[in-house]
Amino acid sequence: MCYTECRSSCFSVFQRGCGAVNTVHHAAWTYIAGKISIPERKAGVRWATAGAVMPDVSYVVLFFGMGVERGTLHAGMLLSADAPSRWELHELVHAIFEHPLGILLRNSAHSLVFWAGAALLFWLLTRTLLSNAMLFVWGWLGHILLDALTHVTDATPLFYPFSEWTFPAFVSYWDPAYYGPLFSLVSNLLLLACGTFLVLRHYLRRKRPSE
Repeated sequence: MCYTECRSSCFSVFQRGCGAVNTVHHAAWTYIAGKISIPERKAGVRWATAGAVMPDVSYVVLFFGMGVERGTLHAGMLLSADAPSRWELHELVHAIFEHPLGILLRNSAHSLVFWAGAALLFWLLTRTLLSNAMLFVWGWLGHILLDALTHVTDATPLFYPFSEWTFPAFVSYWDPAYYGPLFSLVSNLLLLACGTFLVLRHYLRRKRPSE
């Protein structure tokens, strides 16, 4: 397998297993919401977007860390044909979810208990609900709630570590058995429409003063 094929295969397997595209959607939707609701807070929008991505960062770190440890990913794959197969990448992705550290980080980052603790701490430090730190926390909450509404068989416990109870949603962002392809299509179309709106609004606002 050549490097180009490996890169394509790696992205395909990783996005299906860890929700890479869904993570991009978290960032995109949060950014759009921020640009519409607080357009004057450019730094704040970036902080909120970072908060929306944060719960999934552990997947990327573990993917590359475990890949190097297991020998699946190595520097030589960039310069030779000795690249991992799609099946090896598939096994690596599933190993992330079965690894004790992966389970701990995933459940903690998607828990309302840990979120509430962070929200209380940042509020006590800033005494405002719209500081950059709090916007980071709001972005994090948006990620948790969106995941709760778009995960069925792979839902995470919302009140971890006090409870293992999960809320299975009615629709999945990826599973064909729960309208995954249809959801992805609608979500992508809405993102395209919202992105187009923001670009046009930006263009019209820049053009208006000169007229």
